[in-house]
Amino acid sequence: MNVLSQHKTATTGRAVGGTLALLSLLLMPNIGTARCKSGNLTLRPVRGPQPTNLLVHLNGFARDVPLVRTIGARHPRLESEGHVIPLEVVKTYVGEQRVALAVLKPQENLRLGVDYVFAAEGISEGDLVTFYKGSPTRTTLRAEAGADHDPPVWLSPPRVLASSYEPKGCGPASFARVSIEAKDAGPLFVKVELERSSSPDRVRYLLPVARGVVKIGHGMCGGEFDLEPKEKARVHLTLVDLAGHETPAPGGPLHIVGPGPKPTPKKAP
Repeated sequence: MNVLSQHKTATTGRAVGGTLALLSLLLMPNIGTARCKSGNLTLRPVRGPQPTNLLVHLNGFARDVPLVRTIGARHPRLESEGHVIPLEVVKTYVGEQRVALAVLKPQENLRLGVDYVFAAEGISEGDLVTFYKGSPTRTTLRAEAGADHDPPVWLSPPRVLASSYEPKGCGPASFARVSIEAKDAGPLFVKVELERSSSPDRVRYLLPVARGVVKIGHGMCGGEFDLEPKEKARVHLTLVDLAGHETPAPGGPLHIVGPGPKPTPKKAP
């Protein structure tokens, strides 16, 4: 039951009405979490230098996944005062746990220093103003640099780091973590191609690089890759910048293992 339905129950109940009403008030600061569980629609890029030839990333979670998967038929566009730029779908990624991502290419370069607002049929600006993990999504895009013609550069091969596994809450949240040392003029992403020995198909998704790390797995409510505990997989990594330039990782694929709960220490007899 989410926060809003709890509040509705509180207003109709008599014997426990006061208690539930108080509980709703206590939970109201976390209403963004309730929104996250039911659906989430976000736009990238949200920060950092943005070139005039940037690509737009539209992310959907849970009930908003169908919006992302059908975005090409919804006439997506960037709007500014007196200027409209149609967007073309160049790639759609569908994750293994209730997530999807559409990569959209403007049919012309953005004008330098002009604010653009994303628009599409069936999606209002309010749908994009969501709070995910406490951070508001920025809905306007502004090109602050000229066109980017240079691909990103790896400074060293990627390395597998310690994994993370959090069983609490509505979890588990399970991530294999990989160190990314690279150079580019703006924010970077990594195209991850996950290959399992149990299947000939590869699962692909585009993940952001945050503080030099890319996290491969899923959160408590959903995510891109459904790694089972102790499951072995190979990942092929490719750097991708905001303009869509790609650079494969040196050194070939990495081997990762699905994180799991830590074993319970045995009690002494």
